This record gives sequence, structure tokens and C-alpha cells, in this order.
Amino acid sequence: MVLHSTTFDYYKELGVHRHATSNEIRTAYKRLALIWHPDRNKAKEAEEKFKKIKQAYDILIDEQQRREYDHEQQQQQSWFEKTNRTSFYQTKEG
Repeated sequence: MVLHSTTFDYYKELGVHRHATSNEIRTAYKRLALIWHPDRNKAKEAEEKFKKIKQAYDILIDEQQRREYDHEQQQQQSWFEKTNRTSFYQTKEG
């Protein structure tokens, strides 16, 4: 299992929804790559942005990696909700 950043949303990075098809993901990647590729965009942040877009594409276009990513995100969301609920009640009671 590959661990992914908890603060990095690959779907958001590509501007696609969680149920996007591989064609939608590929189209979004190509559109963003044309904008952010360092050879075309000379802005300081272009290279870093392009790397994030490429990383998101590489994970989401591969079915197995995408399943793992979605599973990890779901587990993290469940843990976060559980932790926040627990700390909320501890704060209220304490």
C-alpha cells in the first residue's frame, strides 16, 4: 500500500469529481499540463504545480493506485470525524 499525503487532494488538484472517468481525468491532466508545464509557463511556481498535477494524474489514472488512495482518504476521513467528535465531547464535558 502506498501512503499519500493527507493534505493533498488529487481530485481537487486536477479539478475533477471523485467519480470521474479515466477520460475525464486524462482530459483534465492534459488541459492543466498545457497551462503549468515549466517549458510553457515561466512563473516561479509552475514547476512545483506541474509536479503536483503529474502526481495526481499518475495516481488517479492507475485503477489500483486510485482504489488505494480512495480507501486511505476514506479511512482518514473516518478517523478525523471520530477524533473531532471525541475531542468535542471531551471539551464540552471537561
